[in-house]
Amino acid sequence: MTARLAVLSGSFLLWATLHLPASDATHSGRCGTLAVSEVQRVQELEAGIQSDRPRPVLPLYLDAPSGWFRVHYAITGPDAVPDADDDGDGIPDYVQEAIIALDRSWNIQQQYQAPPQPLSDGMAGGSPALDIYLRDLSMAGPAGAGYYGITIPDSLVSSGVGRWPRFTTWLEVDNDFAPGDTNVYGDTVFGTTGVAGLRITCAHELHHVAQLAQFGTANVQLMLYEQMATYMELICYPEYDDWRIYATKFFRDPAAYALGDASAFAGYVWGWFPRVYGASDVQVYAGVFSAMQQGERPFTAMVQATAAIGHPLDSTFTRLLPLLFYTGDRAGDTTTTAGPPTPELLPTLSWHRAEIAQAPAVLSSGELRPFEVRALQFTIPTTDGAEPVSTSVLLSWTNLEAYQSTEFPSRRGYQLVLQRSPDERFQPIAGTSWGVRIEPADVTMWIDNAATVRPAQPYPLPVALQTDPTVYVPVPGALPGDPVVVHLRTAAMGMIYEHRGTVQYDRDRIVAQVPLPSVLVPGVYLLTADCNGTTVLHKIVVQR
Repeated sequence: MTARLAVLSGSFLLWATLHLPASDATHSGRCGTLAVSEVQRVQELEAGIQSDRPRPVLPLYLDAPSGWFRVHYAITGPDAVPDADDDGDGIPDYVQEAIIALDRSWNIQQQYQAPPQPLSDGMAGGSPALDIYLRDLSMAGPAGAGYYGITIPDSLVSSGVGRWPRFTTWLEVDNDFAPGDTNVYGDTVFGTTGVAGLRITCAHELHHVAQLAQFGTANVQLMLYEQMATYMELICYPEYDDWRIYATKFFRDPAAYALGDASAFAGYVWGWFPRVYGASDVQVYAGVFSAMQQGERPFTAMVQATAAIGHPLDSTFTRLLPLLFYTGDRAGDTTTTAGPPTPELLPTLSWHRAEIAQAPAVLSSGELRPFEVRALQFTIPTTDGAEPVSTSVLLSWTNLEAYQSTEFPSRRGYQLVLQRSPDERFQPIAGTSWGVRIEPADVTMWIDNAATVRPAQPYPLPVALQTDPTVYVPVPGALPGDPVVVHLRTAAMGMIYEHRGTVQYDRDRIVAQVPLPSVLVPGVYLLTADCNGTTVLHKIVVQR
């Protein structure tokens, strides 16, 4: 068994392509961390026993002009790097790109508490420089799921202060980030491929190098380690939206991924979060490094660091809630540097629960983990009998003590009450005779209410079968939950397809959601929607 802290970049996009719509594409390559099976070896390193983990044997190397890095590589065999050599100097372009990415990333990260130069991993790689080995990692890891990169503790750093063991390290990074690489299960490993994958992995891994050298591994609350390293991808290479695939998982199921989760995966999901502090993110990181050097646990270090700059984590997160709501189709002109980057490219925040309010009251209850976001939607009749109001409620429990105590997980029960003719304990909902109240008082509640919309025409137009074979059809006068029958017809009114469903919300729009047959040929079609004794006719255009 060997000691290793395997850390790799979050989530990724396509080959050298920027700003693509976020998706739920699953890629197996993620993070390997201090595995339980390796604890004994870690303890030996803590005792000062040098690691006997064999380093890869690669025949060639290239030194960085800075002298900080030595990149080891091969041009034949399973670890061979791409053979492109545009400048004809005999050194593969991929290796030179690795050197450039390493130097660039380290220079940028110095302001985020990286030391002036990486701590030397000794002469095991042939020089005092930090060694990086370009290897095929598509089937790496105990289960063969694949890694983007691995940061491996090499020897204990005995000098200095601190509670957590600190290490010199060496790195392994994938040799090509090929789009077709699969793991032992046949799953695609890399979401960001080629040089783009190389660059963000260098940024990510080098921050782990700084973490292990500066404050060490607490082996708890690994979320913060991965959050910081994923944020470094965004800082060093903002042109790549790799963080967005993991963030997408949160916006499509916000209750599943709390900022207070201690797992490393949560760090990928919330990798963009330090951005909410703007230019103060440097101060936050400095505070985290300092607190952990003094022996504080990761989440406690974050609490102290954010309080020290006058923007405590709890109040900052509360201010963030509406910015989480205004993503996707809701983004509009609400884009701000205080929220997630490119909010218009993220999914619209999904509902944990959506229902129609029935007089005299509606009760919704549940339990919240620390810094979990729960999104609820209620349809409430208006006082004048016109279109109902769609009221969106975001809840969170921003309890700092529970956030820090991940070994003893806490949950906060809540009751959300919507009531007609409310008393002064309720917050009024504009345009209605209803109000809303949350119990207990330490649960944060943010409310957005807006009149629902009835579109005049189906959307999107044209309908693209290959990317989103769904058309949303207006149903005048209907309410969510009403049964609807939609017929797809030829331009001559010949029957093609029948869909039976219910009227529902698409965000704040009242529509019938109709999946189209994948075998449709491009062209012009008619739709008839029958609901509550009324039939409406629409025309749509379908394309591949």
